[in-house]
Amino acid sequence: MDPFQCAGWGQKHSAIRCLRPGTKACKGCYLVMYCSKDCQAAHWPVHKVDCKNHIRKSDWRPAWEVENRVPQFIDNSDEEHTPVAMYGGNKYLWGNVPALDLLQLKENEGEGYCQDLSLLLAASGDLRNLVKTIASLPDRYRGYIHLDINDRDDAVVARNLIFLLVSFNLPPDIASEAILHLWYSAFLPEPLLQSIRRAVCPTIRDFLAAKPVQAAGLLQKTWSCGSSTLAATLTRAEWDRVLSYLPEVPDISYDKAVTLHKSVTLAHSRRDYRDRALFPLHPSWRLSVWKFRSDGILLPFGVSREDFRVPNPTLFHNEHPWPMPDSADPLQGWTLAEVLHASYGAKHDLYGQLYVHIKRYLETFCKRLHTLKLNICLFKKDAMDLPDKLATLRGKETFYDRIELANIADLGYLGPAKTLALFGPLLKSKKENPKATLIMLFLNATREMSTAGDQLSCMPRAMDTLQRFLPMRPRHGVPTNKYNADFLNQMDALDLFTDNDTLFNRLIERARFRDMGSFLGLEMKVDNSIVAKWPMRLGENPTQHEFEMVFWSGHTGCERYVEWHRVV
Repeated sequence: MDPFQCAGWGQKHSAIRCLRPGTKACKGCYLVMYCSKDCQAAHWPVHKVDCKNHIRKSDWRPAWEVENRVPQFIDNSDEEHTPVAMYGGNKYLWGNVPALDLLQLKENEGEGYCQDLSLLLAASGDLRNLVKTIASLPDRYRGYIHLDINDRDDAVVARNLIFLLVSFNLPPDIASEAILHLWYSAFLPEPLLQSIRRAVCPTIRDFLAAKPVQAAGLLQKTWSCGSSTLAATLTRAEWDRVLSYLPEVPDISYDKAVTLHKSVTLAHSRRDYRDRALFPLHPSWRLSVWKFRSDGILLPFGVSREDFRVPNPTLFHNEHPWPMPDSADPLQGWTLAEVLHASYGAKHDLYGQLYVHIKRYLETFCKRLHTLKLNICLFKKDAMDLPDKLATLRGKETFYDRIELANIADLGYLGPAKTLALFGPLLKSKKENPKATLIMLFLNATREMSTAGDQLSCMPRAMDTLQRFLPMRPRHGVPTNKYNADFLNQMDALDLFTDNDTLFNRLIERARFRDMGSFLGLEMKVDNSIVAKWPMRLGENPTQHEFEMVFWSGHTGCERYVEWHRVV
């Protein structure tokens, strides 16, 4: 990837702005890059505001401590500031667990495997699993891959179809940039949005204008890109709704969109929640997080945002408020340790590193559409109805090498029994593919199985480890605020020490996982081969770095994957 623009691009005192690439990081913050020492010195009056920002100081404390008051997430006596667990919209358009390579051919069928494959993403959410899976395929793979991708949410399906049409109709370098910003940025450059509209809208309008024949109330359109195809099967109303996410005239002004975005991401009533989340982070990471919350644009810290002046119509839809909760974070959809793998010199530019990470995956994905034989089919159905609907549309059942179910097996959704009964029969037989795998995710199971006694039992080990990794920092004078941020920090980390194995085994027994599987000719794998059972769990005897990677990721370690395979 080419070096990024020198952070001195916007020097107002200079008649000629710097257009050279940045090759040297500021050693004070490691957030920005410069082309030379001279440019860095000239830009210091501007950069000093960030580099010396109080939030980057090692002794920075949350506002509730500084102001000696009860934090908002505890005080519910004032109705105006009654704390809530979620604030803002209720959509999860960026995911909340890291992307998976659903094939992992090297550990399963084999790195040299070239037979055809069929995958089902029954409740896909965004496309990060698709992108990572295709981008991670061995270069030598030459088989045919069929992918059925489904979600029931209007916004998710519309955005996914738009992303895929952009990848099919624009060159990979442009498509990857366009998809990245449509996916994660609140604002876009006008020329980029026009390119997206040209890639998506005319082909859908022409298809609808031709008055295609409906089958069971559905309209199907197919596109080609090299050796790959994309088909979408939607109702007429759903096709119209896709177009509504790319209107010719913006639904909302830039200024109003900025206000709506900040009313969620920087709401004054939520400042203590933000401070609590920022407090444990590396000082430069705090500022990186703050900048993304402020401008909502996924770019390296020092790169110009001045062209990003058009509200992203897939996020600001029909003047609706910001669609996601204030806790939504693109970082939660990707593996933090992989994101932080050395990408470019500004090593503490958290969202710049994420930009590089996602851009690489997207560009590889877009290039492979031209070289691999992919057949991507997009649907909008409730997962409970999906197997029957697919069989009806095709006149036969489709069997899969991988079935990925997100967390629809959680007790609050379909539950494990119904989920396995619906999708277990669609897994290929052991004879067809002994490595065929159905993947369930449980996000809430251990909390639902936990008791007060369970929580107390983990305390001794937790406090011993936390004293090593999150010690109470010395304070000047006598602290008068009993809601000490260091103490709350330790409390936030307690979930990492829960005995989740015992709790999940309770669910296995109560929900009779083994009996369910036996009835369907399936069994749980003893050792997962696609994704670790507890991928976000803190290991035994962790190092400081390992603890920080887990704690800073925002995950709690309760995320449990169950993989099923055929017995026969």
